[in-house]
Amino acid sequence: MWKTCGLVWMCGYSSEPSARCFRRKACLSRRRSRWRWFRRCRRRKAGRRPSCRRRAKTRGRRVASMNKATDKRLKPVKTVSLVVVARNAQAVIGDLLDDITAQDYPHERIEVLLVDSASTDETKRRFEDFARERQDFIAVTVLDNTERFLPHGCNVALKAYRGDVFLRVDAHARIPADFIRKNVEVLNDGNCVCGGVRPVKLQEQTAWGQTLLLAEESVFGSSPAMYRRTGQVREVSSVFRGAYRREVFDIVGLYNEQLKRTEDNDMSYRIRQQGFKILMDPSISSTHFLRGSFRKMLEQKAGNGYWIGRTLFISPGCLGLFSFVPLVFVLALLVGVVLGLLLGSFAGWLPLIGLVCLYAAVALAVSVISVARASQKNITMAALPFVFLIMHLVYGFATLAGLCVGAVRALFGIGRKQAHGSETSV
Repeated sequence: MWKTCGLVWMCGYSSEPSARCFRRKACLSRRRSRWRWFRRCRRRKAGRRPSCRRRAKTRGRRVASMNKATDKRLKPVKTVSLVVVARNAQAVIGDLLDDITAQDYPHERIEVLLVDSASTDETKRRFEDFARERQDFIAVTVLDNTERFLPHGCNVALKAYRGDVFLRVDAHARIPADFIRKNVEVLNDGNCVCGGVRPVKLQEQTAWGQTLLLAEESVFGSSPAMYRRTGQVREVSSVFRGAYRREVFDIVGLYNEQLKRTEDNDMSYRIRQQGFKILMDPSISSTHFLRGSFRKMLEQKAGNGYWIGRTLFISPGCLGLFSFVPLVFVLALLVGVVLGLLLGSFAGWLPLIGLVCLYAAVALAVSVISVARASQKNITMAALPFVFLIMHLVYGFATLAGLCVGAVRALFGIGRKQAHGSETSV
């Protein structure tokens, strides 16, 4: 009955069989068109991407298949642009330049970009000497980063590089002879972004340095990032010293220059948002040298924590929950102190006492396990629980300071007109 009513309403009625058949077909065709139009409206209202053929017309139409090893649209990688951004690194830059010279990948396929971030020592002169002496590379170019910060230096290199791959190495690093070749091999397997593991070593073997190394290598003291540990080939959320095909930056854009410490987190997040996969291969390895003094390590932790708080108001999606654990610990301590002062009794101090006891037990257990696994042991390792405590307090209070500064800047609209690196294509 309802079919008849629908046909009468949409098509009219005719007693002739041929006319009724024709009108019924036309009615069904119109109903299908109306249903497709209704579904498209629902998708647009929900903020979802258009489906089927319309999706293929979007900007990221190639992204979904770029990571397939059998995709023939990925061209083989030939030339690599190796980028070094440094500031006041004359003490360590010579070893890295020697490692670049010793690369077993054909030098006629390597472009070297050396970016000096307004150094006040002999770093730029070392770069210029290297550019003058090494004529076996495609080119060795010395660039200036007048803004001094790392994301600005990376963008200077991104605007100048000419290779198929953008590969950045820190000045405080050592790379093996097969570093570039291994990255190229992984990319030629059908990947667009790859990286490897990053073992940490000491520049000077001292007893106190070995204690700091234990704290840095521990998950309790640093982070659970996969590039800090060996393992199997796997897809990860971010890599350290990654290699990127040119197609990646053509779509994602430049580094966010508002971020001074978390620019890599933001870049990896935007890369994943565009559909690219980030692959970690443990066969790729580069060594990171730990800062020799506890003061320098705490300065680094304070800077990292501060920019975790600031990043929450700039690019919150790039941060993981693990980054806020020290902040939660510090806030819990402050709440415990406030409760104890307000209640003015022993019961009011029980939450704080319980938290301190729990932290002490975990720190002591982690310290015992770390020292037991250490190949070399010394008396300074007895201070490892206190090293953990100071690191977490510095990181947590710095994050709290970054949150306060970020909230004030957001409240008064400070920095809203600054250029976002991702809005500019390469």
